[in-house]
Amino acid sequence: MKKFNIFYGWWIVAMGALVLGVYGGVYLYGFSIFFNPLIDRFGWSRGALSGAFSVSRLETGLFGPIGGWLVDKFGPRIPMFIGTLLMGVGFLLLTQVDSLVSFYIYFLVFISAGAGIGAVNSVTTVVGKWFIRRRTFATGLIISGVGFGGLIVPALAWIVTTYGLDAGYIAAGLAIMAVGFPAAFIMRSEPEKYGMLPDGNTVVESYDPRAAEAGVQPTGETTGNTRYIEVNFTGPQAMKTRAFWLLGLAFGMRQLTVSSIAVHQIPLLVDRGFSLAEASALLGLLAILSIPGRMLMGWLGDKYDKRYLLMGTLAMIIVSLIVLINATTIWHVLLFLVIYSPAYGGGGPLMTSMRGEYFGRRHFGTIQGLNQWVQIWGTLIGPIFAGIMYDTTKSYNVAFLSFAVAGAVAILLTFLATKPAPPKERLTVDAGGAVPAR
Repeated sequence: MKKFNIFYGWWIVAMGALVLGVYGGVYLYGFSIFFNPLIDRFGWSRGALSGAFSVSRLETGLFGPIGGWLVDKFGPRIPMFIGTLLMGVGFLLLTQVDSLVSFYIYFLVFISAGAGIGAVNSVTTVVGKWFIRRRTFATGLIISGVGFGGLIVPALAWIVTTYGLDAGYIAAGLAIMAVGFPAAFIMRSEPEKYGMLPDGNTVVESYDPRAAEAGVQPTGETTGNTRYIEVNFTGPQAMKTRAFWLLGLAFGMRQLTVSSIAVHQIPLLVDRGFSLAEASALLGLLAILSIPGRMLMGWLGDKYDKRYLLMGTLAMIIVSLIVLINATTIWHVLLFLVIYSPAYGGGGPLMTSMRGEYFGRRHFGTIQGLNQWVQIWGTLIGPIFAGIMYDTTKSYNVAFLSFAVAGAVAILLTFLATKPAPPKERLTVDAGGAVPAR
């Protein structure tokens, strides 16, 4: 499992980043390219079309626990194959859309379901199992792939502008399958199954003081280094903690903004005089500028308290919204991107890593999926609310001011979400022959 003396976990990070790059380029960011052309072709309202995006995020969240459980139970390959097939076929089926109902069916039943089962949850769950000490950094690297997906956005916009909507759908579907299927072969479940330990260690060197405070002692022979005593929550145990719910609510507040920006940035910029190509390039720039934030917070998150780092990114998002509301020139938009993009990007690895740090690796995929259920309301409400506010007022200002207030609430909730005490029913020692402790 080792190649060129490189820990196999880093190969998983590289392939996962590639998968998320295509996912970000054609779905998370790129689907906004199809927004105005769909309205021009069919005459749908922004509120009605935004509903498809919001429900898709809802569906992705609902499938999150299923995808996470599949990874915990069977490894990442099966959900990645299923998700890739659904997404690829879904994009191809969009060429047959002739009504809002058929668009909803193809988009939700295939594309968003495939994303929920086989995209973000699968690859971040695997990384959460292969890394402990460098979990946030590894997560930051793999989620940076989403940012690099911004490079795909202008190319996809060119295809749509030059050859039409159907050509864009076909290109997106083929790209998903061309990358997703080979990447699934690279993925593996936790390192212990292959004779390795997290982070590439031969002896796990980290130590969790929560387990010591609970009276759990390490087992097995030592080799001069402190053995790692890992606290692992089950899904039901995690849901009994205050931190689980506070984190989910805080992340939901954050999703109000980020899901709306992903859907409405291009329409907003087109309304303010930018061409579709220019607006798409600026959306691609947002994705690229998010990469330094992902990497920086990935590095800092392994050294400092992730709560305070996440609170800082939320404060930056609030400031960026104020800038965007008042933006009238390209320089205002660029200032928004410089503030928003790193904060948006940096939040991703922090949120994922906090779940692993708080609740352990053993049921990481399941717990991550369950926690996404708690935050799913923000993903659902945000784009619909922004679309309805635009249809009503011909402006996004009311929506974005509301999201800024929600960001302030998210800062408070994050501050209150301290690390939970270990579950009394079950504590595990994962190094040197894992045994349950009571």
